[in-house]
Amino acid sequence: MKVSELRNKFYARLPRIRDAIYDSLLSSGYYRERPDKVKGKWVAFAALSAFVGIGLGVLATKMMWLMISPFALIAAGVSSTIILIVFAQIMPARTIAGARAREATLGFKEFLGRVEEERMKKMITSPEMFERFLPYAMAFGVADEWAKAFEDIYREPPTWYVGGTGQFSASSFSHSISDMSSAAASSMSSSPSSSGSGGGGSSGGGSGG
Repeated sequence: MKVSELRNKFYARLPRIRDAIYDSLLSSGYYRERPDKVKGKWVAFAALSAFVGIGLGVLATKMMWLMISPFALIAAGVSSTIILIVFAQIMPARTIAGARAREATLGFKEFLGRVEEERMKKMITSPEMFERFLPYAMAFGVADEWAKAFEDIYREPPTWYVGGTGQFSASSFSHSISDMSSAAASSMSSSPSSSGSGGGGSSGGGSGG
C-alpha cells in the first residue's frame, strides 16, 4: 500500500492508537492514571472556575447589596481559569518508575544529539549503530546531529534503501528518511474535513475543466 492511499482514511485509527499508547504507559507502571484524563479533569475545573467567576460577576451587577465588585469576580474567574489550564499540562504525575524512564530517555536523547563531540564519538562502536538508532534521533529532533557523527564511517546505503544517484552520505540518507516520515505523518493524520477546508478553491477550478 502506498502512503498516499492512507490520506483521509488512516486518521480514523489514530484515537485507538493514542488509547493504546496511554494504556501501555499505565500497564508499564509509568503513571497511576492516564495523562490525558488527568489533563481533561483540570481543564474541566478551569471551565467551572470561569463559569463560577463570570456567573458571580453577573450576579453582583444585579444585586448591588453584595458589596463586591463584579469586575473583581470576573477577573478572579478568568485568572483562575488561565492558571488551571497552564498547570493542567504538568498535573499528570509519573510514578518512580516513570520518572526513572523519563530520565533515561532524556539521557539517551542527549547522547544522540551530542554524539559528534569528541568525547562522545568513542561510544560509536559500529556503522550499524547509525541505522539502528536513527528512528530515535528523528523522534527526538536530533537526526542531523546524529548523521554528522557517522559521515566518515557510514558510507554505504542499507540494502533495503533505494534513492539518490549521487555519492551516498549519512546526512542525505537521514534527510530522505525524515522527508518520507513527514510525508507519511501528513497523510496518516489528514482527514476529509481538513483537506476539504483547504482545497475548496481548487475543486471549483477542477469542475470547470
